[in-house]
Amino acid sequence: MIHIMSLASRGSLKLSGKASCASCWNWLPHVHYPFIGYCSIWRVTTFDDYYCLNYELVSVSGDRFYWCSTCKLRLTRDDAIIHWNGNHRIFRAAYVDPDVREELYEG
Repeated sequence: MIHIMSLASRGSLKLSGKASCASCWNWLPHVHYPFIGYCSIWRVTTFDDYYCLNYELVSVSGDRFYWCSTCKLRLTRDDAIIHWNGNHRIFRAAYVDPDVREELYEG
């Protein structure tokens, strides 16, 4: 079960804004629900339209693996650049909810 952090519980996280979680380097989108993700700075699960002062723009640089939220694929740097140029949503990784098994075996 995904637990979304309450806005009241963290005064520094706010809803909306140009520099949102959806384009932040510190935010990892959920594998199955890309509008939900994990903030590695605040260590909480948030929606993609939150933002805070720790915002850092996502960029494809350096040799590492990336996550394409659009295609749900793990990519090398060269592939990530191709996806980025195709207006795909690229992140440094994806968030796998530890309780996803509850959703898979429900019923």
